[in-house]
Amino acid sequence: MSYLKKILTSSKEIIITYLLSYFIILISCLIYTCLGHQDLTKFINTYCIYILLTYYLLTILYLFKKNYIKEKKISIKNYFPLISIGISIACFMNMLIYKIIPLQETPTIALPIAFLSSGLIGPIYEEILFRYLFFNRLKKYFSKKKAILITTLIFALIHLSPIKIIYAFFLGLILTISYEKYQTILAPVLIHIFANSIVLFLNEYNTYILLLSIINLGLNIKQIAPKNRFQS
Repeated sequence: MSYLKKILTSSKEIIITYLLSYFIILISCLIYTCLGHQDLTKFINTYCIYILLTYYLLTILYLFKKNYIKEKKISIKNYFPLISIGISIACFMNMLIYKIIPLQETPTIALPIAFLSSGLIGPIYEEILFRYLFFNRLKKYFSKKKAILITTLIFALIHLSPIKIIYAFFLGLILTISYEKYQTILAPVLIHIFANSIVLFLNEYNTYILLLSIINLGLNIKQIAPKNRFQS
């Protein structure tokens, strides 16, 4: 089996679920316009988020049940360091972004909905797809190092814009390494949820936040460092 074919075979759920999400939005917009409504932009900004949240939640339940993997349990004492890493990496990367690029206006979403979508359901959805399914399948064809790199790269590229790709690459690398070390999807889920959630409260550059995030990363990053080097 060729290199590319192995990757495509491993990523079938990612391809199908993302294409299906676009199809659902397209059909929803068509139905909305067929009912005589004209303001499509309002529909997309107001109602599509609820449609997608429902779709993501159903997809999570379906994929988890269909592809259930018995994993290791993680000690409660490791929860705080993992949460701390998530918050720190998000603060660090966002402060760097705000320092380099002026803040741009973005569509406002009610905080509870923003938390539910990007802070909770979104991270779980992505972790099931990229770590729980994609990464585990890649390890059947590639070494752990290559599987980690491929997973991280694909995870970054689906975020499309250059800044988001860079951000997602560093976050994705930490998420994949943490999953490999702890052997439970709960580890990257905790990091991802708190990384995405804290971003909702970051809106400008702050030197103190940048320094604290660097210090905190230094104190906690050993929690995801592998005890032994991954095999080549």
